[in-house]
Amino acid sequence: MNESGMVKKRLSIFILFFIAAFTCYGQEEESILPSSQLSLELGTSVVVPLPLSSVEFAYGAMNTLYGNYRFLLGPGYLGIGGLIGCTFTQSTAETSSNYFLFNFPLGISVQYLLFLTDSFFLYTEVNGGYSLNMIRFYQVLPDVTTFKPYVQACLGAGIYSKDISVSLIAGSMFVFFNNSQLAVLTSGVRLAYTP
Repeated sequence: MNESGMVKKRLSIFILFFIAAFTCYGQEEESILPSSQLSLELGTSVVVPLPLSSVEFAYGAMNTLYGNYRFLLGPGYLGIGGLIGCTFTQSTAETSSNYFLFNFPLGISVQYLLFLTDSFFLYTEVNGGYSLNMIRFYQVLPDVTTFKPYVQACLGAGIYSKDISVSLIAGSMFVFFNNSQLAVLTSGVRLAYTP
């Protein structure tokens, strides 16, 4: 066998070895992530009004508790679960009637975590349901309580380590009243525990 043939043979063996090693490595990496898991998540965000909002307010804050069941789908996890939260906003100084607005969303969430490495992932979520809305006025006006539908969408990125993950999340939420809507931009942090 000439020298060119020997080089081709060695190169072929090297390529086959590399493919086999890469395949075994990929199988080992896949086994690192369990096929399914439960997730308990706590998120906190700053709330900023969007121009689409017909409800005027100056600022706000949101805290949300999530419970999800996740299972492997492709290179990440698909999660389905529920949430309950509390959003606080305050009217602007220009409004005719100053008030505090509390929203208590109760909904169903669908999320997907795309793992780019063992510890880094991208995150997307859509959730929706109904929100209990309580308006408390400064002046001697009757308080208002409503129960209206809402929808929220989020994007983010996070770091995963064993059974704890931390994510930076940004999104928007809409609460649909009879003749108006509350539209907010949310940005915050979410901590997840997967026992």
